[in-house]
Amino acid sequence: MLTSAGSTTPRALDGAYAKLAWGIKHIQAFQVERDRLLGQLNRPPIVFRQELNTETNEWVVSVAEVAEFPGLSLFVGDGANNFRSALDYLISEIAFIDGGGSTGQRVGVNSPSPAVPNISATTPA
Repeated sequence: MLTSAGSTTPRALDGAYAKLAWGIKHIQAFQVERDRLLGQLNRPPIVFRQELNTETNEWVVSVAEVAEFPGLSLFVGDGANNFRSALDYLISEIAFIDGGGSTGQRVGVNSPSPAVPNISATTPA
């Protein structure tokens, strides 16, 4: 965990920094895996088809085939979730500071974000 220089006490934003670091690791892992998968292809990841329309004398270009890498979405989703979680930590700290700091009650990072309304509470049954 990141801490203040020379201190063993965690800083208020350590959770946000940690989540950002994990998000970056997920994106880096995505890039490595993407490059590995693209290196295994024997063709371009997107194959185009072009034809001449003899009636209109125009070239028609269409996508013939797109390589699918379903596992890559997991890296992106994990990274995005960590970035969102870092925002939760940041919003929690801002709410704490706005509430008076040491006299205010800290908002739990697992509680709904103060910046996002609880939609389910306003949705009719």
